[in-house]
Parts: sequence; C-alpha cells; structure tokens
Amino acid sequence: MVFGFYVPTVDDASIEADGAVTAAVAVADGHRYRAGPSASVTVLNDDFPAVTVAAVTSPVTEGDPGDAAVHAHFTVTADQAPAANTTLNLTVTETANQLPAAAKGAETVVLAAGQKTANLRVQVPADNTVEADSTVTATITTGAGYTIGAPAAASATVRDDDLPTVTVAADAATVTEGRPAVFTVTAD
Repeated sequence: MVFGFYVPTVDDASIEADGAVTAAVAVADGHRYRAGPSASVTVLNDDFPAVTVAAVTSPVTEGDPGDAAVHAHFTVTADQAPAANTTLNLTVTETANQLPAAAKGAETVVLAAGQKTANLRVQVPADNTVEADSTVTATITTGAGYTIGAPAAASATVRDDDLPTVTVAADAATVTEGRPAVFTVTAD
C-alpha cells in the first residue's frame, strides 16, 4: 500500500537559513510496521536582501603626494541581513582620469552574515598633475544571493588639489614711449 501526505511550508518575506522537513515511520501500538529510514526534503529560502549604495564622503580632495590614505567611501546597505556571507558585485566608473586603472571597473564587497552594511573604499591617488574634478560612481550589479534596490548607484566628487604654476615674462627688455609694453603669462 502506498499513500502520500503533504507538509505545508510557509512562503514568507524573511531571510533565513535553508531548512528541512523530515518524515519517519515509527512503530505504533496495534500495527505491524517496522521502523524504517526517514526521508528529508530541504526547504530553500527564496528571499534575498535588497541592497542599495550611498556615497559617504563627497567631495573628496586628492591627497598630498605621499598620502595614500585618501579614499572615496561608499556604503552598501541591505534591507535585511543575509543568513550567510554574501559577495556583492559593483562597478566603479569616473568622468575624468584621476583614478588609476586598477581602481575602476568590477569591484566586490562582502556583506557578512547577520550584517546589513558593507563598505567600498576607492583610493584617490595624490599627484602633481592639474586635472579636472571627477565624479566617481559606484553601481551595484547583479549577483547571487541579493537583489538590487534603489538607489543602485551613488556618486562622489573628487576634487583636484593641484594648481598650475604661472609665470610672467616681458616680451622685450625696453620699449619706446608710445608703444605698448607686452608681457606673456604662461601656466605650466
């Protein structure tokens, strides 16, 4: 004789570890069944945290030469803490060229089990080059174990702290009265 039975599971919106339902045959009074092996079914959690990103520091001014500690800081926040460590994928872009190539492109941060935030630090190198201010943007991209919430991107302004050196020179050492004195201003 074969028969089946159902054990309902609850579809909730909570993030939790996967569970299990186990059924076993037990000996009951007046029945001639032998205790047998049990069977288990894993109940998979289908809820994932929605993650968003925000810039913590903006604007950021590039550091002095030799100061490698200047960063654009971003915080990635989950609406619910994950049950297991979750690797989050991001892409870092910028509008100018202040960041080194290694600081742009694909990045990852780990949202630790039970935690709702993770930090992304993008190093802003110091240099002596006069350049335009830049906008650095961190954008959450798809991955396993999370969904993308809103806002999915955040930006920080990186300001250049280098100024051009300006010199002035006379075009001629002497001029005759009535003639203009001409000077040339040059920026490096």
